[in-house]
Amino acid sequence: MKKLTSAILTLLGAEPNGSILAGTAANDSAIADESKEAGKRKSKSLVVDISLSDDDGPLPAPAMLDDMYYGLVGDVMREASNGTEVHPAATGIAFVCLAGVAFGRCRFVLIGNDKHHPHIYSVHVGRSGIGGKGMALGLIKRIRAACECDADPRFPICGQCHDGGLSSREGLAWAVRDASDETDKEGNPLDPGITDKRMFVIEEEMANVLAQSQREGNTLSAGLRSVWDGGDLAPLTKTNRTRATCPHIGIHACITPSELAQTLASRDLTNGFANRFLYVWGERRGLVPYPRSTPSNTIDSFAKRLKQAIAFSQFGGEVNPSQEALDEFTSFYRRHRQGVGVPTRVHGLIERHPPYAWRLALIFALLDCSDTIIGAHMRAALAWLDFCAESVARIFSSTSQHADAAEAGDLVKRIVEVLQAHGGHLDHVGLHKAIGKPHLKILKIALAQAEMAGLMEITIQRREGGGGRPRRMYTLKPAAAV
Repeated sequence: MKKLTSAILTLLGAEPNGSILAGTAANDSAIADESKEAGKRKSKSLVVDISLSDDDGPLPAPAMLDDMYYGLVGDVMREASNGTEVHPAATGIAFVCLAGVAFGRCRFVLIGNDKHHPHIYSVHVGRSGIGGKGMALGLIKRIRAACECDADPRFPICGQCHDGGLSSREGLAWAVRDASDETDKEGNPLDPGITDKRMFVIEEEMANVLAQSQREGNTLSAGLRSVWDGGDLAPLTKTNRTRATCPHIGIHACITPSELAQTLASRDLTNGFANRFLYVWGERRGLVPYPRSTPSNTIDSFAKRLKQAIAFSQFGGEVNPSQEALDEFTSFYRRHRQGVGVPTRVHGLIERHPPYAWRLALIFALLDCSDTIIGAHMRAALAWLDFCAESVARIFSSTSQHADAAEAGDLVKRIVEVLQAHGGHLDHVGLHKAIGKPHLKILKIALAQAEMAGLMEITIQRREGGGGRPRRMYTLKPAAAV
């Protein structure tokens, strides 16, 4: 590892002692549809109804936010969409994924007792023919090639790049495998393994990954979950004892919304596989018959800035947040964890956005060659997460579902106020009457949101004397607030 780091630093123009040459600047969500129709559905696949009426169509595409254009990421996005049809978010998230892999595992954010390293899983979602998924990757590949042009192939600046798809956990482990236990007569491993455990995976057909994960006996989903969590890859089979310790893998995948909806099996939603990805909606913008090419000097400038950041990331360890960054995150975390006003399925698919906030903020900090995550880094990260949340809503929710969830979210506030006014306890009949007898459909959604947000608990209470049907009781939890 020391040899690898030294070689990379030399190529980047950095000294092994830490100086840089002049010019260097949690919980798996159960996302089961609770409606009666879902209970009757025989298929295990999550299928979005695409035959929607005119007044119940899909939500509009998410709008770009100013804070998403922060630093080098913003410069790359502006260049990608300058004189082309490329959606800036599609290129931006791919560049963030590439940079996160290139930084490796030397720098991290410690949240509780868990280390979060700068690597992400991202998915560019766009309809076939107009998503522009291949075009969005063109600039990213040119920047990476410019970084590697003078590098020794044995010690790539940005780590490995795998562009051939994923099939199994065993194959993933082999790509970043440790040295073999078997040795020759001189004690050297028969297989020296892979020294550089950084790997940027481009999966242009994510539907294949989802299909592979559903095959009987395939453990790719479990392997990807383990890598995201920072764990090792060690398939325990008699015929394959390949293991990979401390892999640092980032995945950028592409898929159409219909493929995503139809191939995500329910178990991939409930076992935490799907919500380990950041979903970015992006389709071609405008009509440009002859798109502009990025000048070579611009590519070289981007590559130089990225290499400086990679060199910086090879030193140090924990990266700490400023108080401003903590305040920004705290406000976001409270809103996010409650999930009030958000459709259940959407909330489940963005469940891991809090840890992603730290990973993204860490990447923005390292791109700035900063040892501290400042407020601007966290605001950039949260802007990206807002865009991702709206992308998920666009893919997995309709206008009416979104409106129902929002209306229920407003009702949650009223429920809390009424319970507070009645000593924190009411039965179903009393609560329904006290909040103005809303539509039972909206009330059901609101009660589910309130319970998931930890604002109240629901119990069944037998009536005195044992006669009549049991009462459903709602009890406000201490310090409940919306």
